[in-house]
Amino acid sequence: MTLLPVFPKYRFSSIVEIIKKYQGQLGLDVSSISEDSWDTIVLRKLENIIQYISVVYASDRNASGKSHLPLGEGTLSVNTLLQQLAKHNYT
Repeated sequence: MTLLPVFPKYRFSSIVEIIKKYQGQLGLDVSSISEDSWDTIVLRKLENIIQYISVVYASDRNASGKSHLPLGEGTLSVNTLLQQLAKHNYT
């Protein structure tokens, strides 16, 4: 039997508040994020969440949206991804 955490009825304004309160970790899956979304949404918040990320799953997608290609064979800028993670001291 698997026990799932029970979250009391608190109001949280972000996933970071939940992670801090319950000492959790976040898995970041960039396999289905478009490069535009990565640039406009994730990078703006990366500095605040980087310390809570335990794993980054990276795959690529082609122009028609087929995902899970080897990195560098699709539309994701691998250099940008790695530079931004390094910039925020992600190890």
